[in-house]
Amino acid sequence: MKKIGFSPLVIMLTAAFVLIDGSIFSIYAVLLSLLHETCHLIMIAVLKKDITKLHFKGIGISLKTQNLSYKEEIAVCLAGPLCNLIIFLIFLPFEAKSARFICYCSLSIFIINILPIYPLDGGRALRCALLYKTDADRGMKISKYISFIFLLPLLVLSVIILIETGFNLSLLIISLFLLGVLLE
Repeated sequence: MKKIGFSPLVIMLTAAFVLIDGSIFSIYAVLLSLLHETCHLIMIAVLKKDITKLHFKGIGISLKTQNLSYKEEIAVCLAGPLCNLIIFLIFLPFEAKSARFICYCSLSIFIINILPIYPLDGGRALRCALLYKTDADRGMKISKYISFIFLLPLLVLSVIILIETGFNLSLLIISLFLLGVLLE
């Protein structure tokens, strides 16, 4: 690997998340997110591709690899969510509070990331599948339309959750971030 970088936002968001929550559960959430990202890297290693650049961002990682085929890119995209789904299924039978948290946190990470909204893993996999099956312009347009179709209800839900709870901003922040990426 030639270059590894960290956005200061990664450290600030992680520290804020752990300090604001103040419980062991926030550390579990951070570790489950790191495991999700690690599974993407493991899939790249399984495909025997080199990573030329790895950058930890505020939300997720950005990486550059040797050229991946569309099928390989789909496998890399889906490796993270699949990891979270497996963790959910492993911890589902357990009754302990920490096991339940790991179970539901993994399910949450899976659900958010599998949505067909670009740049989430599901959206990236969908985009690659469309580009594999059709020309670039058409694939990009269809991907963007599908992303908006799934993002709009998510945005509405995030506002409802904020109104109902009076404090839960996490889904709204994620939704606004995704909207910003789609409007670029």
